[in-house]
Order: sequence, then C-alpha cells, then structure tokens
Amino acid sequence: MMALIEPNLSNRFLDARNRGQESTLFERVERATQVRYARMADHLPFTKPTRSSPDDAANTAALCGLFDDANRERTARRIADALRPTRKELQICQLRNIARGDADYATRIAKHLGIDASMWN
Repeated sequence: MMALIEPNLSNRFLDARNRGQESTLFERVERATQVRYARMADHLPFTKPTRSSPDDAANTAALCGLFDDANRERTARRIADALRPTRKELQICQLRNIARGDADYATRIAKHLGIDASMWN
C-alpha cells in the first residue's frame, strides 16, 4: 500500500508516526491524493469538470476537427468497439453526448454500433 504514496510524502508521514502522531493508512492516502491533485491543478489550464460542462462538447468538436476522414473513421470504430459491451441505453446516452460536439462523428460511431440515428437524435 505504500506504493500509492509519493516517496517524498511517505518519509514525512513515517517521521510523523515516529513522533507519536499516528495516522491511519486512509489518512495518509487521502493526504497524498490531495497533494497530488493540488500539484496537478496548478499545471492544468482548465478547472475541474462538472457533470454537464459545455466545454466537453466544444473539446470533442475541436479534436474531431483535427482529424482527416481516415482518422475519424478509425477513431469512430475504436470508440464503437469500446462501447459495444455496454447496454444499449448507455450507448445511446454516449452518442447523444458526442453528438453535442459533432453530429457526424456520432453518426459514424452509431453506424459501427448498428444503432439507427432516429434512436439517439
């Protein structure tokens, strides 16, 4: 379990324990996660995503716009392969999310999944 904690943090926690300030494994992992997230947040150009962030659709559309037709088809096929084992309701939900960013991309994925466009439009 100590592998979850960064090396520079584990020494600090072990020193605290030796001074009689016992901390549980949960507290150590929680603190290491907080420190790691704080370090990540300093370097990331975006805020923590929300459940229905409008940036999600914009980011998808921007990424899809960089692909040529062959890459779009290959990526659509791979996304469809990843969605194939999931329930049909989840596939349709994901197609709706993708369609908010790029309807053509969602149509390509739906074609690979064998889902009619009228089901998710």
